[in-house]
Amino acid sequence: MNAKNSPDGYGWVARGFHWIIALLIFTALGLGLYGSSLREGAASNLQKIFQVFSIHKTVGIAVLILALLRILWMLGQKKPRPLHPERKLETWLGEFVHWGLYTGMVVMPLSGWLIHSAAPGGFARILWPFGQRLPFIPENAELSERFATFHNTGWWLLVGLLVLHVAGALKHALIDRDETLVRMTRTMPQVSVEAAQPRSHLSNLLVALAFWAAIAVVAMVVTPEKEPQGGPEGIASTSAPAGSGAALASATPAEAAPAAAPETAPAAASASGTAPDYATTSDSGTASGYASDPDPSKPAPLWQVESGTLGISVKQAGAEVAGQFANWTAKIAYDPASQTGHVSVTIDTGSLTLGAVSDTAKGPEFLNTTQFPKATFEANLRPEDSAGWPHLAKGDLTIAGKTVIAELPFDVVVKGDKANASGSMTVDRRDFELGKTYGDESTVAFPVTISFDLDAKRQ
Repeated sequence: MNAKNSPDGYGWVARGFHWIIALLIFTALGLGLYGSSLREGAASNLQKIFQVFSIHKTVGIAVLILALLRILWMLGQKKPRPLHPERKLETWLGEFVHWGLYTGMVVMPLSGWLIHSAAPGGFARILWPFGQRLPFIPENAELSERFATFHNTGWWLLVGLLVLHVAGALKHALIDRDETLVRMTRTMPQVSVEAAQPRSHLSNLLVALAFWAAIAVVAMVVTPEKEPQGGPEGIASTSAPAGSGAALASATPAEAAPAAAPETAPAAASASGTAPDYATTSDSGTASGYASDPDPSKPAPLWQVESGTLGISVKQAGAEVAGQFANWTAKIAYDPASQTGHVSVTIDTGSLTLGAVSDTAKGPEFLNTTQFPKATFEANLRPEDSAGWPHLAKGDLTIAGKTVIAELPFDVVVKGDKANASGSMTVDRRDFELGKTYGDESTVAFPVTISFDLDAKRQ
């Protein structure tokens, strides 16, 4: 079994590249079609959409790498002789389609990666341990839109080349009944004394590159610009053809998945209703002058959290997404008689799960957990009043280095030395400068609901 090409056929290296890449291309196309069909469904499909397009992107990167290796190998190989050299037009068309496909195998995955790199955010991540974004590509929604326009156009071209390639193979197998298809399935016995073709592969490659470059100019420069739709990484969502790789940038954030329970307080999204927007920006950075502050001369009893949940929810492209913090602690001092006290909550922001966009939520655009690994809430507890307002925890909420005065309404039920408390509040992400490149609510809404539910024991 020869690794190199011969005058009569292809070596096992070229054949291996051919069939592996073919399988990956059709897999990527199938995933694109499936993911696009899910995008037409209900919000419950969002998690699956991200999973499908993450795999789609990863398969595309695999095609890109293998295609580059295949081209490098082909440039160093002789071309097997044409079976019908007298058919000049047919021979030329076959060469053109082959090198158009070779180039498309690089250009199409690369354009998808450029969309992913330029789009603000990071939805539907590439499933590999290396970087997500290409170097020197700025996060710019307009630039991502231009890459998506080319990707959409190129998708149709690639499919057209595939159709011509398959049609040509079937013609040779069913009509001409020659060895064209056989040469790509097994090693051919060398019976020809004619030398392998000396024609330059480089000239064919340059022609194919020029062809794809012309398509890029038409798609990105000549084609009128469109307004971005759906948010920074959803700009191509309405223009992508079914199954197009451009749809990989259009999926919207998904439903959160459960996280493991911590020792101190396990977390899960636990919304207890939508509270008014109590949080206001603190000019001084600290909260003061709370109503019904506890009397320091009468320290309140301490309570140990036995179990609990701490969750967040936010609307992403109109669909509510629930997340949770797996690790957090709460130091609680509360006097049931006066219904006053103090609470100090410390949250490990890196323990957040938010479905397929967990990494994005924890990244530099939002929580920036590397620089700000902790969020805190220091608040005094105010009792219920005669007007029916619930207990209120009012104090400093600090997220990503920004502090606001926040008010958290909550209910508490005390039975002996046991107590249950639950509540929620809504804050504005802009107060903490979270998601500054998401200037409107088309992708990520401004309000974020924080909710909790805990059981505690009096110490």
